[in-house]
Parts: sequence; structure tokens; C-alpha cells
Amino acid sequence: MIISKRSLFKSLVFSLCLLSQVAFSGGQSLFAASKRKKDKASKKNQVETSLENETAESSSDKTSDNSPENATKLSVPKKKSNYFAKIDELIVSGVENGSPTSITAALILLKKPVDEYKENEFVLAFTGLEIMNIVWPSAGFSFDLPQMEVQTPYTGAIDFVKKGFFDSSTGNVDFLSTILPALILTSDNEISVSDMENCRNAILKAREYREESVLLDYLQGLYNKRTGDYAGAKLYFEKLYMTQNSVYEVARNYADIKFALKEYDSAYELSSGLLDKNPSNLDLLKLNASIAFAMKNYEKAEEYVGRGLQQMPNNLEFLLFRARVLVEKGDYIHAVSCLDNFARQNDTNEDYLLLRARVQLEWSKNIARATETIEKELSLYPENKEALLLAARIASTTDAPVAGKYADELVAKILESDPDNIDAQIYALNALEKRSLWQSAYEISHKLIEKESISPDILAKHVEICLELGKTGEAINAATQAYENNPADETIAQAYILAQIAGGNKTQSLTLINSLLETSSKKMKSYLYFRRSFLQGTESAAMADLRKSLTENPRNSEALFCLYEIYFNREDYGKAQYYLKQVVALNPNDTKYKNLNESLTKLLR
Repeated sequence: MIISKRSLFKSLVFSLCLLSQVAFSGGQSLFAASKRKKDKASKKNQVETSLENETAESSSDKTSDNSPENATKLSVPKKKSNYFAKIDELIVSGVENGSPTSITAALILLKKPVDEYKENEFVLAFTGLEIMNIVWPSAGFSFDLPQMEVQTPYTGAIDFVKKGFFDSSTGNVDFLSTILPALILTSDNEISVSDMENCRNAILKAREYREESVLLDYLQGLYNKRTGDYAGAKLYFEKLYMTQNSVYEVARNYADIKFALKEYDSAYELSSGLLDKNPSNLDLLKLNASIAFAMKNYEKAEEYVGRGLQQMPNNLEFLLFRARVLVEKGDYIHAVSCLDNFARQNDTNEDYLLLRARVQLEWSKNIARATETIEKELSLYPENKEALLLAARIASTTDAPVAGKYADELVAKILESDPDNIDAQIYALNALEKRSLWQSAYEISHKLIEKESISPDILAKHVEICLELGKTGEAINAATQAYENNPADETIAQAYILAQIAGGNKTQSLTLINSLLETSSKKMKSYLYFRRSFLQGTESAAMADLRKSLTENPRNSEALFCLYEIYFNREDYGKAQYYLKQVVALNPNDTKYKNLNESLTKLLR
């Protein structure tokens, strides 16, 4: 019985697909050959560069299932290289398709005693082997080849790739000579702008030779990923994963892309599945920790980081990651220990400085030290987005510049590239409000309240800003709509009462305040008495309500400040300062109150 080479290829491909789950996921060599050395053969045949135009035979019967037959169906190239013309077309297509399975099957068919290889056969086998080593290293593939000194566009391109450069001298005479230089996309190293453009052009040109190729789709996906086009990258890796889901590199990059697109659930499913097969892989431990962290599953994130530190106790990256997780968990004591250990090796790392500043601000409550640390970071890393946000957070709290800029100035660069960044807008809003820049504050607050889910605090700020600008009608409308939707929220109720009072609805406001006093919390009662004081007909009645407000909440700065103003207007400066000092103590970072107290102190001398 005679078996054709094409039938043998299909049989091999089918068998390899069935075995690929074990072979490629486990990183084992499927066909390990013994190493044998032969004398170098010297061949100097001229490489033909002319193209032979052929009618393209498109791959019909394309289906989307994951059967082995569909997983390895090869399209016939539109243009065929003369250099490999005497090699069976199916073998050449197997290498050009570029999947681990198709390359393995092609090389098995091409395999022969090492002293019987023709130059073009050696070059094709060498090319297939190097694609496996460079693109699919997890396969652990090995193949016995003779030692042969050959200079061709194919071998030259591979040499360039190994050195980290794009070879522009291949001539682009066929699919492989065109696409091989673009294998630099698989490197972890940075690629120059010019070489990235060369890769893009190579991929486009290679499509003219062969539309369907796993290797080509993989490189296109990597190109999109490197350029930040994650949606475009997802299209290619989604397609690749349908037929190459057992290939580590495909699944790993697919998980990366889903993570970048914030598709955390599916990214975690992919990455945790890979980690199950490679439980000691530090790269996967870091990826799983990062995804779990993004999902706010800090317990799981700490578990992955801990596993990494068990393997490498002195790994600074994992040590700093653990500090980051602990800060988010509020475990500042252990976070400080991690940061102290990290600082012994590197005390200028941008992530370290950011975490140190957060601990100083959130745990130590030392705003001066936090400011000093974040200013140091901004001097070293002025473009760090998280550092700018933290600096803005501090500036909006203190109403003082950080690194010479107020909060709205610090986040201006962030809002240029990310105009919908909520945190940046809120910090800018707080800063503008504190400096009484009402129109600029209004532009931000108006934009924020148009969002579907807006916090009651932002609604309250918008109402206050509208009232400062004389937009009483807008304040009443915004507060009324929010109160009707959520009357139980105390912050919204306060904004509604404030708007009603400003609108002159005294009777309605008093009725509402008196009805709420019966069931409200102590903090809310304090606010209600404070607001009712503005509706009283006499100063003595207003002062009585202010004292009731302080009985319910002695830390009510607004009530304290009102009593300061009453006594100051009476020229009873001693009692005025008694209340003002309490306001300063409750708002230690508010320069307005500090300045008033300093002026009053001079007046009392």
C-alpha cells in the first residue's frame, strides 16, 4: 500500500494536534533527537530572487470549531518562492503557517540523514526550528540538523532578530524572507520606532504572499499589543486561541490583553489556568497577583505574591508588590516593614516613593512628610500619573501647593489625556472650591453630576457652587431630583435643605427640618440645628440652635465658626477666639482659618 506525502502530512498533523495539549503545555520536547556532529559542508549556490506568480487557491471550508482538521488547515500561498520551489509545497506551507503543530509536522516530513540535506532543505528546516525556538520556546522543540555555512536572506534575518534588530536587506522575495525580520516583536526588549514601523510594513507585505498564517496573526497581535491597540490585538488572539489554546505563548498574551482591557474575570480564568500547569512560574504568579489586585481580591493577590517570595525571598519586585497589597488592606504595620526592607536596596524607586507617601499620609497622618516624599518622587518622575494624583489629593486637602502647584494644576496634564478621570476631576474641584474659583469649579461639577452614578458628596458640592454663582434655580433642580430619588441619604437631604433655604422657601424648609429631627442620626441632627439657626428670627434663638448643634456633634466646624462670627461681630474677641481655635484644630490644613486666628491673636494683644 502506497501512502502519499500529503496523506502522511495530514496524518501527522492530526496526531500532533491530539498530543499538543500535553507536549506544548508541559514544555516537553515532542521529538528530541540525539546530537550528532558532522563535518561542515560548503555550498555556495546562488539564491534565486525572482517571483513566480501563481493563481491563489484560497482556503475554503473555513469553520470556527476547534477540531484538529480545522486547527491545521493551511492556505496555499498567493506567490511562491523559487528558492523552496523543489520542496514539497505542503512542507513549505507547514513552516509558513508557523503554528507549533504545523512546523513540527513539516520538519518530520523533511527529516533525513544529516548528510543528505540540500541547501534549500537545510535552510527551510533551520528556519522552522528557529521559529519554534524564538516564537514558541515553551514547546521545548529540538531537531537534528547538520552544521552548514549558508548565507541567505532567511538565515541573515534570523541572526538579526537574535541581536534585537530588524533586517531590512532580505529583499522580501517571498513570505518567509518578508516576515522573519518581524520576529523581533516576540522579544521582551524595547523596539525602536523605526523598527516598529518596519514590522508593520513587513506584516502588511507578508499578507500579499499568504493571507492565512498562525505566525502572521500572532505577530500582528503582538504588534497591536506593543502599540497599545489592545482591542485590535484581542481580535487576533481571540482567533488564535480558537485553534491554538494549548500553546502557552498564545494563552499568555491573550490573558495580558484581556487584563489590559479590564476584562478581569476572563483574564483571571486564563492566567490561573496557565498557573495550574506551571505552578512555579514567577511571571504567571505576578500576572495572577496583578489581576487579583485589580479585582480588589487582596487576599488572593497576597497569596500569589507570597508564593513568589517563597521561591525568591529577596525579589524586590515581589517585596514591593506585597507592600502595595498590604497598603490596600490597611495593614500598614507590615507594609512599613516591607518598605523598610526594600529601601535598603533602592530608596528612589517610583513605586516605593508612592507607597511610602501613602503610608505617611494615611497611617502616620504626617502630611508634611507625605508632601516631602511625593515632591521627591515628582522631581524624579514628573510624568508619573499616580504620583500626580496623590500630590493633587494632598494639595486639595491642605489648600496649599505641592511641588509648586495647586491640585487643579497638578491634574491638568492627566485630564488632557484622560478627561474623564474621576479622581483627577474631584481633586481639581476641591482645590478650585477652596480658592473660591467658582466658575472653574462649576465647569467640573456640572460635568460630574451628568454621570449616571455620582456620589452624594459631588451633588452637594455642585449645589453649593451653583449657589455661590447665583444659579439658585439649577441648585434647586439638581437637589430636588436627587432628593426625590434618594430621600434617605443624609448628604443629599442636606443639599436639598440648603437649596430650599437659598431659594427663600423658609416655611417648607422649617417643616422638613423639624420632621427630620425626630428620626435622624446625631450627626444629621447637628446639621439640621445648624441650618435651622439661619431661619430663626432673633440672634438668641439662632445661638440656641447652634449650641444644640454642638451638643449633637461637638466637632461641627460650621456651627463653631458661626459662633465665632457672632462673638467677633459683638467684639467679644476672647469668646470669638475660643470657638475659632476649635475650628483650626478640626481643620489643621485649612490656611483660611489659620490666617483668621493669627489676625485675631494680634488683635487681642
